[in-house]
Amino acid sequence: MRKIMILSFSIVLVVALVALAFAFGEKEVPETDTSSSSQSKLIYSTSNSHSSQGNQEIDAMAEEEKKEIYYVREYQGHIGVFEGEEQIPVQELDVEVSSLPKTDQLLLAKGLTASTKQELARILEDYGS
Repeated sequence: MRKIMILSFSIVLVVALVALAFAFGEKEVPETDTSSSSQSKLIYSTSNSHSSQGNQEIDAMAEEEKKEIYYVREYQGHIGVFEGEEQIPVQELDVEVSSLPKTDQLLLAKGLTASTKQELARILEDYGS
């Protein structure tokens, strides 16, 4: 019985060590030189977020997601500019929505979306601001 327990413990230990080795970022990459042995090289990596170019791309994508979303819609008969889900406009144009063509009135009733300040400026420019 004791031999079975020792054997079981040894197997569990080996499996745990292999799992730890993979958890710390070791990757096998086959050698490109076919004349050498068929052994694999180990590539070691760290979890340092600023150490690799791939993480910089992820950081840039996360920064892209942080961009403020602007909405341009009718607010009390005028054109209002809203940031995100705010209910009070950050800017209100002195343009009566009722003086605009019907298509613009419908667009402003639904609301226009801008994901950058440049897009917002272009939309506002269209309405004479």
